[in-house]
Amino acid sequence: MKEGLASDINDLAIEINGDNREKGFYDRQIPQIDRLAAFCANVTGEVSELWEAARKNKLGEQCDKDCDLSCFEEEMADIIIRVLDTAGFYAMDIGRAIAIKLAYNKTRDIRHGGKLA
Repeated sequence: MKEGLASDINDLAIEINGDNREKGFYDRQIPQIDRLAAFCANVTGEVSELWEAARKNKLGEQCDKDCDLSCFEEEMADIIIRVLDTAGFYAMDIGRAIAIKLAYNKTRDIRHGGKLA
């Protein structure tokens, strides 16, 4: 991982989480397990939206928001934004975690020992 990229990712996670706090997504006090369940459900929802766009052959079409993104670009960004929001909420050093995991994956066998994709 390029030097400084881990720090940039962490900064982005903090920014995204801060923006979401300002938009009221964290106003309710809920148990931590419920908060984590909501994070997981939200990421899953974004992945499902990406799959739905693919299933309908709309990945290359303009997204339904007032921005210059295809459906594919928008849904991929939403997935990453949800993940980084979660990392920001938990004050996780997600940049470090990604760097370590990438380094580990480089040591693994082809297709990690037999996975298809």
